[in-house]
Amino acid sequence: MKSSRESLRKLKAQRDLLQRRMQEEASDLDFETHLERVRTLQRVIDRLESGEKQAAPMGSTV
Repeated sequence: MKSSRESLRKLKAQRDLLQRRMQEEASDLDFETHLERVRTLQRVIDRLESGEKQAAPMGSTV
C-alpha cells in the first residue's frame, strides 16, 4: 500500500507541475501538450484512488 501511495503522490506532483507550467506557456501548442498530459495523469490518479477505495476493508479509511 505504501508504494501505491508514493506513486499517487508523485503523479499528483507531476500533474501540479504541468498545471503551473500551462499558466506560464505562451505557445498554444505547448499549452495543448501540457493539457493533454494533465488529463492523462488525472485519469491515472482517479483510477488509482478508486482502486484504493475499493480495496480498503470495510470500516477503514484510506
